[in-house]
Amino acid sequence: MKQYNSLNSMFKKLWGSEWTGAVGAVVSCIWEAFLLIGPPIGIGRQEQRSYLVWGGIALVLCSAQSFSVLRRKNRDLGRQLSEINEAKPRIKPKEPAVHCKMVFHAFKDGNGVTVFGAEVPFLRIGFHNDPPKPFPSSIAKNVRAYVDFFPKGEIVPTLQIDGRWSESSQPPAYSEFESKASLLETSFGFGESRTVDIAYISGTDKKCYAWNNDNYAHFNEQYVTPEHLLSADNYEVRVRLRGEFVDETFKFTFNVKNEVFEFTQPS
Repeated sequence: MKQYNSLNSMFKKLWGSEWTGAVGAVVSCIWEAFLLIGPPIGIGRQEQRSYLVWGGIALVLCSAQSFSVLRRKNRDLGRQLSEINEAKPRIKPKEPAVHCKMVFHAFKDGNGVTVFGAEVPFLRIGFHNDPPKPFPSSIAKNVRAYVDFFPKGEIVPTLQIDGRWSESSQPPAYSEFESKASLLETSFGFGESRTVDIAYISGTDKKCYAWNNDNYAHFNEQYVTPEHLLSADNYEVRVRLRGEFVDETFKFTFNVKNEVFEFTQPS
């Protein structure tokens, strides 16, 4: 019985391998080739037809077996790939994705006198995780945002920064000796939304600046960060999100007119 099971298992393994049919087809072609070269020793003319027919039958069967196994394996791989895609996070723009939010800024001088206090416009883009099925692996983890600014018509970005998640803590909440790297990452649960800050119009000099965690180091300069200045008339912004099973890029354009953001939605 044990020997029977072993032979049965070996037969199933051979039958389930595409190499069985491939090798058999090659052997069948060689078998037929002998007939074209000349009648094999011991084979008379009367047996040549049977020789040819059986070789052809073997060739067809071996080819069919190999094709059938390959087709089944491709179907199984396709199903596995579909299951993997369904189990992945699916980050999409949250409509309306690109939007403007007014944020109150207030600054005081060394004597405690307010030198500026008003709402300023912030340009932001929102995302949410909408996986087709709620698998544990559908939670987007350790997602970072990378923001590139391209002046209209340019193919090289003039500014590349790490994106700031609006929902994360503000850097001043950390001591200067603490790492702020954790602020660069976020997670998206099922249906959860997150927002990336893009730029703002300074209330002090009325110019447009990119915004991320680095701007907080310039609080004493009213957040004015010279290296983040966006002086072109129009920009294309590319926001790349990267994390576990996440790598998506979203594009939109914006310009500033009369101290107001004008923008498009991501493509």
